[in-house]
Amino acid sequence: MQIPIDSIVIGERIRKNMKDLKSLADSIAMNGQLQPIGIDADNNLIFGERRIRAMKSLGRDFIEAIVLNLDDKLQAEHDENEVRAEFTKSERAAWGRAMEAREEERA
Repeated sequence: MQIPIDSIVIGERIRKNMKDLKSLADSIAMNGQLQPIGIDADNNLIFGERRIRAMKSLGRDFIEAIVLNLDDKLQAEHDENEVRAEFTKSERAAWGRAMEAREEERA
């Protein structure tokens, strides 16, 4: 669901370093918001602060969110940020080859 960004309550967060927000904002500008943020029923942020900041930098007033009823919000914040699998080196190389092939097809 789409909710007003200003309605989200961002309390104390574990992540302090927001890293490269420009790349995230550029991705959102090009592809849209790929993943919703997570909030509880009172609009307290569970995960997605970087997405919120990127959307704000783009001048957006609304963001896609899912409402979660979780007992352990701290664990959910951790899992959203840590329990995922990034591309391996060979997968990154395969992605690069696929992007090159796509560009050649478009030319």
